[in-house]
Amino acid sequence: MPGYVGQHHHGHSLQGPESSSAFLRRKQRRCSSASAASWLFSLLPLTACRLANGDTMTFFQWNPHWECFSWNEGGCADHVLDMTTDFLKTHDVDFANLVELSYVRPVEGFSAMVSGCTGDFTYLYYNSDRWERIDDQGAWDLGCIVGSSRGFVVQAFKALKPAAGPLVPDKVVVVGAHFPHPGGTEPLSPSDVAHLVSSISTALKTVQSDQVVLIADTNEFRSTSSAEIGDYLGFPGSERQSTSLERTCCVDNNFQPDTTFDRVIANFGASMKTDVLMNDPLPSWVRQTRGGQTGAFHKPLLGTLTVLATTTTTTTTEPGSTTSTTTTTVDGGSGLSAGEVALIVIGALVLVAAVGFLIYYLWRQRQLQGERARDAPVAQGAANLLA
Repeated sequence: MPGYVGQHHHGHSLQGPESSSAFLRRKQRRCSSASAASWLFSLLPLTACRLANGDTMTFFQWNPHWECFSWNEGGCADHVLDMTTDFLKTHDVDFANLVELSYVRPVEGFSAMVSGCTGDFTYLYYNSDRWERIDDQGAWDLGCIVGSSRGFVVQAFKALKPAAGPLVPDKVVVVGAHFPHPGGTEPLSPSDVAHLVSSISTALKTVQSDQVVLIADTNEFRSTSSAEIGDYLGFPGSERQSTSLERTCCVDNNFQPDTTFDRVIANFGASMKTDVLMNDPLPSWVRQTRGGQTGAFHKPLLGTLTVLATTTTTTTTEPGSTTSTTTTTVDGGSGLSAGEVALIVIGALVLVAAVGFLIYYLWRQRQLQGERARDAPVAQGAANLLA
């Protein structure tokens, strides 16, 4: 069995002035019944919610770097663990890759796998309400990219529908990794990451899927596109969706424009939205210093992949649509089963009926108010005669 972190939560939520709320961009994707007309939409239990939210997958990448836990100036480790819980739940994350944390806390609703290499732990979290590990031989691997260093997790997942959403792939291979530094500004080659390339290929073949997502600190500079990374990792097809190249690294170099290391890359989907989840001014505890050395703290990155249809390797795109930043290429093919189509149609019909009933109810109430207003003088006259 792979390294595993249980899904029961033993941490505490953020409180006080150091709360991560100052840095979060709140974009909750939750089904709420807080409005005055919530009773009406209770007729659409799960359908309406998934029609609104089932076309996205959310990925989280963060490398606070080893100094945060080893030096732990200003309680850096506890802040990172608290914020991780908050980020995962607030942004309704599907998958997350956490790098160079010495330890983690379980998060309610999530399970995790861990790859332990020399001085380098890589944790792949997944939303256990929407995704299930495929445990077949070859469907997963834990390893180190270079010798005994630079960890990675490769895991195939099965979507738990309808919770995962009707449009997401039935199966997807997710990769969490911490890449080695290239020799210069040139990209890594397949031989540099041969173990990882082999594990991805084996997992895809084992579960007979073409969909794969990388969540990683790639250590690749801006000059290396996300399409190039997907290519040297052997991603099937030519489609590449990626987070935009953001300056997430690092505190010690004042987030130089070229150090766009943290990325999410998929070979399916229609577009990828990017959010950097900590913005200037950063709290003082991110700056870890000791003996004249400053820690290489990264900013956390969120990628939201829009899935308009389940893609296959036969999908074609126009020239130039494959980029390393946000794209708007639309996939071909619906990829929906008859049951999923029926669910969408039923949900739409119920929604139309509910809106129609509300309109009729409001119209009827106004009509009754008019009738009572007309009858009031007659009733008053009759009362006067009896008096």
